[in-house]
Amino acid sequence: MVDVLCALLSDAHDKLQDAQAIISHCSACTGLSNSDFERLQNLDSATQLVDAVKTVLVNSSDNGIKECFGSAGLMMNVKDLVKDVKLHSVVEAISGKDKSKKQTGNGDLSGSVEMF
Repeated sequence: MVDVLCALLSDAHDKLQDAQAIISHCSACTGLSNSDFERLQNLDSATQLVDAVKTVLVNSSDNGIKECFGSAGLMMNVKDLVKDVKLHSVVEAISGKDKSKKQTGNGDLSGSVEMF
């Protein structure tokens, strides 16, 4: 199941990147309004989010929970789960950090998170 979800997210990520490339090419010819530029930034953010979620799923699969999908009380090390995730907001969401509080230090990712 995780492999199927990762494949779907990879496909969506590739399509979003293609759309960004086309929009970038077209905008170079015609220019963008401030509103259009903000919408393009939202597309970029969505592209990064899809990639980050796919990475978390791959990491969870790599750490042996693929066969346990749906098991109650399954725990996983947060550091392993968010390895290679480039979007900080996803790292914070997975690790349970409160974004409204200013983070200090080196971004401690010790501990574990309940998977399901």
